[in-house]
Amino acid sequence: MKFSQVVPFEGLQKIILHAGDLLRKFHIDSLTKSYKAGGSFATEADIASEKFLIEQLQALLPGSGIWAEESGKQLNNNSYYWVIDPLDGTNNFVQRIPFSCVSVALVSQEQIIIGVIYDFHRDEIFVASRGNGAYLNGQSIHVSSKKALQDAIISAPIAYRGQVSATERRIFWNELEDVDKQCCSIRILGSAALSLAYVACGRLDIALFDRLSWWDVAAGSLLIEEAGGTVTTFSGKPIDCGFKTLIGGPKVLYDQLFVIVSK
Repeated sequence: MKFSQVVPFEGLQKIILHAGDLLRKFHIDSLTKSYKAGGSFATEADIASEKFLIEQLQALLPGSGIWAEESGKQLNNNSYYWVIDPLDGTNNFVQRIPFSCVSVALVSQEQIIIGVIYDFHRDEIFVASRGNGAYLNGQSIHVSSKKALQDAIISAPIAYRGQVSATERRIFWNELEDVDKQCCSIRILGSAALSLAYVACGRLDIALFDRLSWWDVAAGSLLIEEAGGTVTTFSGKPIDCGFKTLIGGPKVLYDQLFVIVSK
């Protein structure tokens, strides 16, 4: 498996696997919810995982900054910064739905250069570094080979109600209705990051996101690109920290879906 020379893969993998181990040890019945603006919430599991990841990732790459879901931005003209979602799919985790993950990306000069997503329920680690391909547990992966949108299963996570205006939410629902008429099925699985990893390995065919956060998509968007897919905003621009929308998957399906959402 090829990997970036910025940080050693073995060291990075060890850190992320350990974060997954931390999450597995939490007793769900005893978790308390701390609600945030917009209606989402964090638990002690989110906080513990993030604290560990920040400490270990900054030790792995001294001088690197942080952009994390719970701690926010800790950037100071850093050459590199980590984008961290310590537990993507917290609601699923609390409900005992085994679809959540740890998501970590490394960004340099506004370009994502490393993306790692760890599904600690299934012990599956998805890894990509720019120019080196995408892998699942060390095996090369590729986006779906489907050619027609009518055969495609689309991932379309929805932002928490309080994170978007009623108008923005209604617009996205209307877009999904238009898409639903021309695809096989739409899935809302509760973890945006893991859904992107599933697009990268072909379990899902294409992703359609609106009004999510940088930590939700940074690692997964690189995974899709390195697995042979195309990722942009609904207006065709590259994904960066200021993104509002995302469409990502194999180019042939991307082109068909882009026509619908870019109207």
